[in-house]
Amino acid sequence: NMFDSISMNDLQISTMLYYVDEDGNEKEFEYLNSVENRIWCDIDKVPDNLQKAFVAIEDERFYKHNGVDLKRTLRAVVNVLFKGDSSFGGSTITQQLIKNVTEDNERSKARKIREMARAIVLETKMSKEQILEMYMNSIYLGHGVHGVQAASRVYFNKDVSELNLAECAAIAGITQYPSLYDPINNPDKNKEKRNLVLNKMCELEYISTQEYLDNVDVELQLDTTMARLQGTQSYFTDYVYEQVLDDFVKVLGYTEEYATNLLFNGGLKIITTVDPKIQGIVSSVFEDTSKLPKASGNKQAQAAMIISDPKTGHIKAVAGGAGQKDGARVLNRASQTYRQPGSSIKPIAVYAPAIDKNVVNIATLVENTPLTIGEWSPNNANRDFSEFETVRRSVQSSLNLPAIRVLEALTVDTSFDYLNDKLHISSLVSNKRVGGDYFSDKNLASLALGGLTNGISVNDMNAAYSTFANKGEYIEPCSYTKIYTADGELLFEKKPSKNTAFSEATAFLMNELLKGVTSWGTAAGTTIKGIDVCGKTGTTDDNHDRWFVGYTPYYCATVWYGFDKASPIYVSGTNPALTIWRNVMYKVHEDLEAKSFKAPSTVEKVGLCSHTGKLASPDCAYKVYEYANTKFIDDFCNLKHNKQIGTHGEMPEEDEEEGEEGAEGEENKNGEEGDTNSTENDTPTGTEGNSNSNANTTEHPADSGVIDLDTLFE
Repeated sequence: NMFDSISMNDLQISTMLYYVDEDGNEKEFEYLNSVENRIWCDIDKVPDNLQKAFVAIEDERFYKHNGVDLKRTLRAVVNVLFKGDSSFGGSTITQQLIKNVTEDNERSKARKIREMARAIVLETKMSKEQILEMYMNSIYLGHGVHGVQAASRVYFNKDVSELNLAECAAIAGITQYPSLYDPINNPDKNKEKRNLVLNKMCELEYISTQEYLDNVDVELQLDTTMARLQGTQSYFTDYVYEQVLDDFVKVLGYTEEYATNLLFNGGLKIITTVDPKIQGIVSSVFEDTSKLPKASGNKQAQAAMIISDPKTGHIKAVAGGAGQKDGARVLNRASQTYRQPGSSIKPIAVYAPAIDKNVVNIATLVENTPLTIGEWSPNNANRDFSEFETVRRSVQSSLNLPAIRVLEALTVDTSFDYLNDKLHISSLVSNKRVGGDYFSDKNLASLALGGLTNGISVNDMNAAYSTFANKGEYIEPCSYTKIYTADGELLFEKKPSKNTAFSEATAFLMNELLKGVTSWGTAAGTTIKGIDVCGKTGTTDDNHDRWFVGYTPYYCATVWYGFDKASPIYVSGTNPALTIWRNVMYKVHEDLEAKSFKAPSTVEKVGLCSHTGKLASPDCAYKVYEYANTKFIDDFCNLKHNKQIGTHGEMPEEDEEEGEEGAEGEENKNGEEGDTNSTENDTPTGTEGNSNSNANTTEHPADSGVIDLDTLFE
């Protein structure tokens, strides 16, 4: 069948990724290499000199013939018959286009006749400009690239529209014998051919004699950056690929094979959420391993990071590993691996749900004494106890025992439902049986101390914490907004799912708690002038995983640090995940204006009774001024002071005073540097870790209540 016409759909075209700059303009970011590594370029963006260079050297009568140049064909036949020379091609640009698109490479007279007939038909269906455009986008130009745009990037690291005359001639000269005339590997041969192209352009009066003379001895300024990066993309691009492929299959119903082919060869235009400046900062920190913290023995552990805008869910930067990325679609540790979260789970699984359900408020006292449930005896990481600690100090110092007792009061079912239904933690296990073993995350060790069956991804952790910076609203993380076809039609628009995870009051109260962590707690000193910084460290009891999740009114960022094959991390000084976070996020916020989280109308600073969580009576000895959700504060304490979290009945008065003094003493001690017993070496307090948490065991302690929930508050 003869071809009526040819379109870009007949070519394998690389998919382009764009970002939107501050002025709303779409700018190229990266591309997904097609099988033939081709980037489509409209002819109006191709320099006039490049168009004329191809015509001059390949088909000087292109604008005059009807698809077949009889004069050129006759000369080719004569050369073959009488000189035995088949190097002189008789094919026009139109015929070459037919051959490139149909891949009809049969070496026979019949193929040549078919090609000529098709060329004549094609010239009646397409304009010369359309044919030349298709030709320039279809030809092979060495180094694994097809088309002038991809060639311009590989040889000169610039857009085709920016090519000068000498560069245009150099690219046009490659066509006939790409490996011989390759400017990188055979610069002398390329120069010979380039000058032949320039000479022909001068002969046809496409350029002046002076332009010819000015360019004939020019040294090409090659830039092989893109040539070296052939076949690799950033971790951000890998992440976009994951998300788009998933949406094509699950939302649009494509088969995985069709979706993959469309992504790589369909010439799609994807508008991404990346911020190249932020991605550049992240890449500069992660790619240079000399800038990354080392574990003991100078071992280089792995690390991953995601940064997002909590108000939109838009991912701004991704690092999926430490060191130089060595290929496309390698393991992305930011989205594809799941690790134990340790104490970084406490705010999202325990304290935020408990505040949201009015189980506790910031001032509530929680028992901080040794605890045994069945055969399980969890501990604080520094083996240090006080009678009671406020919720604020428990979070600030990452104490394990108060977290367990608050979770008991909240119930594991409620905690699990918040994580699963409201925060969409994808890796949670409700219950499953593997062989003879039973696994579930509905237990105290998993939810209070982070010993999850399957762990959690950096991506899910970041999205969960983003709710605190977004007034309690959860937004599905996304890396792109729109996808257009090669013809410019809107194919798919990403509309992230949203839901209310916590009340706005709860989100603000969590910001207050987590500001304490970065100011005085386990991440002390993590401050940015004029900008609120909230965050939480995480260390597993086996010391296999280190975390820091930190956010500001501008961005939320999560860092994981550890070995691919889980093994203990021994570091001196600061938590390495926190160090990486600081190295990146301090630069990200360098030029941003001062900004803080504002209290909603439902939150006020009031005098609270820390023993009951109610408004402090005038004679209350346990009055503290704290922010509270006014919806829950509607009456005064009864001065009995017998309902702290984790206690039964009434304590003797002197014990109460000792407990309060103990709590005060603990706070003072928390302000001192260097707790030598700490597994969390980055902090003044060092009460991190899940000692004896039995993380990932098949049997977990029962959730037997320690308090009477019906009479928790009076």
